[in-house]
Amino acid sequence: MDPIVLAAGSALVGAMATDDWERARSAAVGWWLRASPEQAETIGADLAEARYQLVAARQAGDTNAERVLVADWQIRLQLLLQAAPALMDGLLGLLHEGLTPVLPAHEQLATRSLVMSATVAGRGRVYQAGRDLHLHYQDSVRRSRRVLRNEGAVPGECPYPGLAAFGTDQAQWFFGRDELTAELLMRLDERLANGGALIVVAPSGAGKSSLLRAGLLPAIAAGALPAAGSAP
Repeated sequence: MDPIVLAAGSALVGAMATDDWERARSAAVGWWLRASPEQAETIGADLAEARYQLVAARQAGDTNAERVLVADWQIRLQLLLQAAPALMDGLLGLLHEGLTPVLPAHEQLATRSLVMSATVAGRGRVYQAGRDLHLHYQDSVRRSRRVLRNEGAVPGECPYPGLAAFGTDQAQWFFGRDELTAELLMRLDERLANGGALIVVAPSGAGKSSLLRAGLLPAIAAGALPAAGSAP
């Protein structure tokens, strides 16, 4: 489910328990009527019933009932956006301007931490993360660098080792496994953070040894992992 939908559903239900609910309710109803005019007769009553259920759940200490309410409104928002993706900008505005400001400070922080947005044009890329971000490139930049490195190859040297596995000294000839190498690096990066072993399993002859010796090890030696022993 879209993170903005998750945040908006949580904020909508959270706002129901605040003193400024009427202000938040007006903003929510206004957006909903623009998004789905056919629900004009029911959305106000649905919100009022949901608020009644939320207040009762909080008074009874029933956190499960509150989670069910949140999930219900998140699903309703998701269905609206699936039918009309162009509504996303309006929902984001409702979240930031109509719902989040009425929430208690700790709920505002929790809601905002769920949402990251970015705009990109043309062939640009966006990389977002809530904490450290390590990128292992798999695109033409790596392949271009390999082509340049091959210019120093010894004339007449055979790039194919036959049935033997590629070794670290044959990394310049090892092609076609960039995506697998990058995936291994990402999984190793996760193990560095969280612990645990990483095992490569495949049928005999699939190229496991070549992948590790001529793909993974040279990448680590070139500094692809933020760890001791990986070159800067």
